[in-house]
Amino acid sequence: MRRFLAAAAAAFTLLAIPQAWAATATDPDDVSGGLDVKTSAVRVVSVDPGVNRMRLAVTTYDPFDLSDGIGSFYWQIDSTGTGRADYVAYMFGDPKADGGPLFCLLKARDGSLKQYVDVKQGASSFLCGFPKRYIQTTKPIRWRVAGRQEGVIDRAPDTGWLSS
Repeated sequence: MRRFLAAAAAAFTLLAIPQAWAATATDPDDVSGGLDVKTSAVRVVSVDPGVNRMRLAVTTYDPFDLSDGIGSFYWQIDSTGTGRADYVAYMFGDPKADGGPLFCLLKARDGSLKQYVDVKQGASSFLCGFPKRYIQTTKPIRWRVAGRQEGVIDRAPDTGWLSS
């Protein structure tokens, strides 16, 4: 009986843990003189019970300061499995902006959403997060990201989509 109660308690605990998932992809060191994408990730995390956030993260091979406005990242997100982007996100810096130099603009392709959120930056990592409810999903998420700096573009992946 104790084993049954212990197993039931463990199962209940696992069910009570908020569901979260993450997918990360690596891109080869294949660009010189530009912003070379190393990894990209799409994550859904629970920040409070019933409150989920989607986070887009990208790292580069070399340290980079996004706040100077010279480079940017462009995400395409396929959340319905159609093979086309349902959402786009731009991570960019504007040194002349009021309220902070780093931004992430999330837009729905159908025009139903346009939302700015902050970007958190490390030496070679960049993260923006927004409420999960902004992205309507019917299939596992597929994405691609491009880093752009002074006319040099690195696409990750070079062709196709990354998927969760």
